[in-house]
Amino acid sequence: MDGRVVTGSADDTAKVWDAESGRELLTLRGHNGSVGSAVFFPDGRRILTEGSDRAAKFWDAENGRQLLTLKGDTMRLEYWVAAAISRDGRRIATGGDDNTAAVWMAASPEEVDAWRKTETSRR
Repeated sequence: MDGRVVTGSADDTAKVWDAESGRELLTLRGHNGSVGSAVFFPDGRRILTEGSDRAAKFWDAENGRQLLTLKGDTMRLEYWVAAAISRDGRRIATGGDDNTAAVWMAASPEEVDAWRKTETSRR
């Protein structure tokens, strides 16, 4: 990358840091709950965060401006527990505490595919 790292926090924010100096570069505010994960897109220009508020958010990595919010919409979902970005930066995957996962187009809130973990019988 370019010497920056991003972290999520229980104070409802994510922060971008200079990895060498430890200096805070940006604070991302907009979640209404702790931020469980925060990652840069492969091009370093955007950031994805996910939080206990059932939202995944896209941010401009240079100025900290919020670009887009994806909300969990299943009734059983209490919070998203993971988010990841594809290598080409075109899709993101989110996983929830209700045993669901979804794949989203990175440029829009359109849900591409979703699935639910099923219980299997034990023999």
